[in-house]
Amino acid sequence: MFEGVLEGAFSPPFKFPGSKFSRATSARMKVQKFLVEVIREKRNEIEFGRVQNEEGKLDESLLSRLVKAMIRGEVSEDEVVDNVVLLVFAAHDTTSFAIAMTFRMLAQHPTCYSLLLQEHANIMSNKGPDEGLTLEDTKKMKYTWQVARESMRLFPPIFGSFRKAIADIEFDGFTIPKGWKVLWTTYGTHNSAEYFKEPQNFDPSRFEEPVQPYAFIPFGGGPRLCAGYQLAKLNILIFVHYVVTKYNWSLVDHDEPIVMDPLPFPSKGMPIKISSKF
Repeated sequence: MFEGVLEGAFSPPFKFPGSKFSRATSARMKVQKFLVEVIREKRNEIEFGRVQNEEGKLDESLLSRLVKAMIRGEVSEDEVVDNVVLLVFAAHDTTSFAIAMTFRMLAQHPTCYSLLLQEHANIMSNKGPDEGLTLEDTKKMKYTWQVARESMRLFPPIFGSFRKAIADIEFDGFTIPKGWKVLWTTYGTHNSAEYFKEPQNFDPSRFEEPVQPYAFIPFGGGPRLCAGYQLAKLNILIFVHYVVTKYNWSLVDHDEPIVMDPLPFPSKGMPIKISSKF
């Protein structure tokens, strides 16, 4: 069901019988039915005073908090379902792909990898052997984030999305009527020489300064900017940190093709050779 819903999320939103979008809608309904049962079971537990988790501690899970808000009348059951679906599906494959492409680019550009390693070595030099990362540490990973952004520019984790015209729009000699849905594409924007000099080249330094608004859009932009943008950023930075500081690694196939399925992904899963540094 997961793959079915995900496949439809990146297909034209037309519900023809047998289409990806139609199959995704059916899969989404099955997911919703299952979640409604879980939510109602959680509501019964809370209303009957069973508010501890399996470890005997107070259940402060997000699901529990959402259901408590529903009991208080702050949100509806449908809104709880929508929020849980969002958490299950949003950024699952997109973040993992962004991480994969970051490592692919680092493997193909050893000079960039050396600079990134030095940045993380500097962070580690001020920490104890068992001391974890802090939010302040991630703010020091400026070059790492440049590398990740440049990787997402060349290999955007989404192809684009749809927006609805809220008024008639004149664009390049054409009229887009109010109410029509418009597909904006990430890859075309990211590879435009109008916004990025020599766009085919991998150059993290291009993100040393702010780029033109809406020229870099792996997370969308404007009022509909991805709500999980900062979480995805933290996931990428923290994952990269622990891999490069604790492991030696290399790609098995440096020239592995990228396929659309429906998101872009390495055709062979991007296998790597990895060993501990300690």
